[in-house]
Amino acid sequence: NTGFDPTGTEPICNTSQKAPDYCYQSCAPCENRCQWTHCLDDDIGFVRDLIVGGDGFANVLPDMVCFDPSEVFVIGTSNGGMFAWTLVQDERTALLLAAGAPIIGAPHCGYDFPAPTTLTPMVSFMGTRDAIVPPTNLPFPGKPTDECTTSRSGEAYFYTTGPRIMSTWAKAGPDSCSQNVVDGEFPTTIYKFPNLICLTWCEGKKPYAMDCYFGSGHIEPSYALDGAFRFFELHSNSIEWN
Repeated sequence: NTGFDPTGTEPICNTSQKAPDYCYQSCAPCENRCQWTHCLDDDIGFVRDLIVGGDGFANVLPDMVCFDPSEVFVIGTSNGGMFAWTLVQDERTALLLAAGAPIIGAPHCGYDFPAPTTLTPMVSFMGTRDAIVPPTNLPFPGKPTDECTTSRSGEAYFYTTGPRIMSTWAKAGPDSCSQNVVDGEFPTTIYKFPNLICLTWCEGKKPYAMDCYFGSGHIEPSYALDGAFRFFELHSNSIEWN
């Protein structure tokens, strides 16, 4: 990331405090302390090349494993979850992905938008007591009108709230979701599981956008992984659901 929102004017962290500063040497000098990714290469382009391959590329997926190109999914935890969001928001990779599942990772404030033309089903898993990448303002679940929240771990990064990004995602999705979104409200369709509560604006057996929470902090629980793979199965072209 650049350390700024998409307009390039608003920082994605509180710059009135000087630490922590995660500026990579490959990016130095950084314009502010908010930038926390390297500048050595194009990670989105790398993922695209890894999946697609082509002349002049070595050690790409098509050369190493046999797979169905329509069955490529993305999952990531924490920073990896933020990168999962980036991959489905960028047309270069979004059109290559069947679905995504970020875990304890949210886009920075201002990055609450879908890819311009590609629809990618998404499920998000976040901890209600997460202070590093908080899903909402306090007390949980905050207000449905909240657009952003601030990390409470001392880093003071700004993140899009879970309800905000999933409402944005549903609104840009198929009619089974988009026609149900009510601005300024939480979804009314709620699924309760032993360790998770999931909300969605979507109808049907294969929700396009789901917002799931568990009662813990910045961890990757096994049941979140299980939920992600279940979501991938729902959106797999190779599995028929009656």
